[in-house]
Parts: sequence; C-alpha cells; structure tokens
Amino acid sequence: MSAGERDVARHLFACVDALYRHWGEAAPRFTNDGYLVCAYEGARHFGVVALAWREGLTGEAPPRLEVLEDVLRRARGADASGAMSLYAVAVLVGPRLLVSVRDAREAQQGSDFSDLLDATAEVVVREILQVRSVMERRPAEADDAWQLEARSLSDALDEAGMVESLGFGA
Repeated sequence: MSAGERDVARHLFACVDALYRHWGEAAPRFTNDGYLVCAYEGARHFGVVALAWREGLTGEAPPRLEVLEDVLRRARGADASGAMSLYAVAVLVGPRLLVSVRDAREAQQGSDFSDLLDATAEVVVREILQVRSVMERRPAEADDAWQLEARSLSDALDEAGMVESLGFGA
C-alpha cells in the first residue's frame, strides 16, 4: 500500500468515524423517537464500517477532522428533536462523503481498500435513504431560525473547502 493510499484511507476512516461517534453520542438526547431510532441504527452501521477501516489500517486511530466534527457538534446542539443532526448527516455530509469515496475509487483503482470504499458508499446511501424515510413520516419543524442554522452549517463546510466533497485531507 502506498503512502498516498494510506492517507486517503485514514481520511475516509476519520469521516466515517466522525459520523459514527456523532450519532452514537447525539441519539440519546433526541426528543423525537423516530429520529432517535434512525440515528441509533445509523450509528451502528457507520460503526461497522469504521471498525473495518480501523482493521484495514491495522488498528490505527482515526485522525480528527475539526471542521467536520464542529459542524456535527453544532448540528447536535441546534435542536432537541434531532432533525438538524439527521439533516447534517443526510444532506450536508453524506453526499460530500460519497463524492470523496468516488474520487478515491477513481484515483486508486485496484487499491487494497476497494471493498471498504464500496462498503462506505453503501452505508452512506442507506443512511441517506433512512433519513429521508423517517423525515417523510415525521417532518422536521424547520422554522426560519432552523433554516438559517442549516445554511450556516453548509457554509462552514464550504468555507473549509468542502464544497462538493470532504476531500482527502492535507
């Protein structure tokens, strides 16, 4: 495995681990039971993939992605129901992570991490669809303040250079 492949793998591991920890820590505080269940199940799925990345990187701890973790922390505190947390994962972070996975796959065809890239993409898509499903059944109460905070979270990622993807770190 090349140093470049390892750097990309570490970055994607950090992204998945951040999502796992975010929902695992946030879910118990949600006041909306549907959102709580969605986040608990999602945390479990992200946790399985995070563990696979850890094993693929021989037990290495993931680096911290401060911007991503800050956005997720702000989403967790933005509303008690959990709607902003689900929104952040499914609308802001998930699609950007999918682009990063696609870019990694294109840049590293035949990589040692091909199966993990596929597994990561599958979990992200599954969780986006789960959030959509729960939100259709139990729509968020998105008033003007909620929408401003959602925009602010998106802007924070954009300003960090994560406009379309979460990148591969630097």
